[in-house]
Amino acid sequence: MKTLLDTGKVLWVHERGNRENPTVVLIQGLSMQIVDWPEHFLNALEKEFHLVLFDNRDIGLSEQLNGAIRFEQVKSFEQLKKIYRNPFYTLNDMAEDVLSLFRKLEITTAHVVGYSMGGMISQYVAAKLPQQVLSLTGLMTSGGQAGLACSKDVELAILQQTWDWGDIESVVKQSCLVENLYTGSGYSWCQNEFEESSRVSLKRSYRPHGVCRQLLAILYCDDRREMLESLTIPTLFIHGDEDQCIPFEHAVEGASLMHGGEFLKIRGMGHSFPASLQSYFAELITKHINNSIS
Repeated sequence: MKTLLDTGKVLWVHERGNRENPTVVLIQGLSMQIVDWPEHFLNALEKEFHLVLFDNRDIGLSEQLNGAIRFEQVKSFEQLKKIYRNPFYTLNDMAEDVLSLFRKLEITTAHVVGYSMGGMISQYVAAKLPQQVLSLTGLMTSGGQAGLACSKDVELAILQQTWDWGDIESVVKQSCLVENLYTGSGYSWCQNEFEESSRVSLKRSYRPHGVCRQLLAILYCDDRREMLESLTIPTLFIHGDEDQCIPFEHAVEGASLMHGGEFLKIRGMGHSFPASLQSYFAELITKHINNSIS
């Protein structure tokens, strides 16, 4: 449902699971919507937790922000930053959306799980709410370094998500190319299933303008490593050793900086969410949260 925050922003929010259980707030990555969380993963978490999911600003059914985007087929982050000398908003601003959501839903304490960009946002949230965020899980996310250090192929693939492809089927085709780059050598993906889930997501919402503004927030983000050093909450980083989007070494460094930081390496995994690992990820997060409670 659409939820008006005390900041004036409107987010699309969905809750599932028993509200009497511990709350888990899940924060999505660049361009990703609520419906892009794997259902099997959510079903497993829902057995023990009250889940709060939402579309980030500018994506899905949440509020689309202003800020003119020129649909040029930009092919490098450097070129994009020359066109846009400043971001339209920051990851810190996106974290403020989450804080406002805490207030709106009267969340007193919660465990936060962030995927990719969502993991970066979750680090700001934890720093701002040290008494309310009880644990942190970063799925394929940064270790606090500024900007984004992708391989050149992935850099172009990410930028192509900001292009106007004109029709959904063209976007689905491009999304498949991205998924192929994101998937590590140790895991496979079903193209037919991926195409169908992409169509569902794109028919719900297609906002390349929003993707571009979110990407700029990432590219202009500050170094957060000093901030991570100040965090003392139990934190789990889960990262693939073949991630071409966020370097493996960056996540390792982030975990080493944090008091109570734990790192789990997944061999052969890239920046995707393999179907064969969804139950395993849910088990890891459940164990991590339960350990933090005990």
